[in-house]
Amino acid sequence: MALGNTDKALADYRAAIAVAPLPHYLLGLGELEQSLGHREQAEEQYALLRAQDRIRKAVGPPADTDAILFEADHGNANNAVKMAEQTLRALPFVAVHDAYARALHRAGRDTEALVQADEALAPGTRSALFRYHRAVIRNALGDPETARRDLTEALREPGFHPLHADAARDLIQRIDTTP
Repeated sequence: MALGNTDKALADYRAAIAVAPLPHYLLGLGELEQSLGHREQAEEQYALLRAQDRIRKAVGPPADTDAILFEADHGNANNAVKMAEQTLRALPFVAVHDAYARALHRAGRDTEALVQADEALAPGTRSALFRYHRAVIRNALGDPETARRDLTEALREPGFHPLHADAARDLIQRIDTTP
């Protein structure tokens, strides 16, 4: 996808899912399909993710970051916050801090979200998606200049995400044209 070959990306996701329908493959394919305007195909992947999450809840392990991000972006942000809090207690990894930041932002809790986004990037983590998440939070908190720096860094990898890369470009354009 980052190279602009959506047909190959679709085929690769489908092949990976045929072998192992892991949440990050399902979410990746769903968001790629959504970015291409294929709503029904995206919903098929999202339905599988929801089913996997019901199984996870029944068994009891903490949610993975893909489930948290899915819930934050495509479900209920407050549920995503709860999922992230539980997961962070069990697995205090940078990716969980990032997912928690995204969930908090989507729930309208940007001050708390920035703390988590900073935690995700504190050890020198190099992730365009993490940078984008923090940029959105910083912009929501009224700090467009710092948000612009994070967006610029994220967009060094222009195809970093099928939905968020375009949103990053839109946000940086809005920041640049706002007096």
